[in-house]
Amino acid sequence: MKSSSVVALLALTATASGCQMNYTNTADIPITICMRKNGAAPGEAGNKTLAKGESWVVGCRASVPGQSWESYMAIPGWTECGWDQGCDPNTGTCKHYPWSMGQGVGTNGLWYGAIGTNWDGAGIGYTGGFDKVPYGLHFKCNSYNNTQHPDLKCGVTSGSPYCTPNKPNYGQPNSGVVECDPDQTLSLTIFSS
Repeated sequence: MKSSSVVALLALTATASGCQMNYTNTADIPITICMRKNGAAPGEAGNKTLAKGESWVVGCRASVPGQSWESYMAIPGWTECGWDQGCDPNTGTCKHYPWSMGQGVGTNGLWYGAIGTNWDGAGIGYTGGFDKVPYGLHFKCNSYNNTQHPDLKCGVTSGSPYCTPNKPNYGQPNSGVVECDPDQTLSLTIFSS
């Protein structure tokens, strides 16, 4: 970690050396990223609001058995990470978090992750309507031994979410899990959709 502010922000997280995640917002509006670990409240493992054109580089999370890491992207105008109240059943992320990225560096040293609609609560996820979500996610990396180049995209068309490729998770659009070489900077771009 190069920045003391990033170290302080991510004091509760574990990072994998050599692997970096670069979040970049090219959308026309600020977007807040709320990170969580092991099902804790969004934001408890770090958070950042990115203005248009701003980037945030953090170390990749190291996975160990029984741990999970997610980045939740909030609806426009929502800058407070934490549990949503009034979700039924109580998933805690139904009102403010349309998009999610699961991520982690496995015990074999490779990074694994997926982007897609919020699949919290066994697929209940975000219930606020994608007609209110004017942005999507674009993930890129070099995969194992530089043999593949995952290029994942999720966005909104006519008020409905989509992912390319689409490997639904609990019936929700999802890119499916990809693996990436860990000694690189992985890219997640937030774009106007």
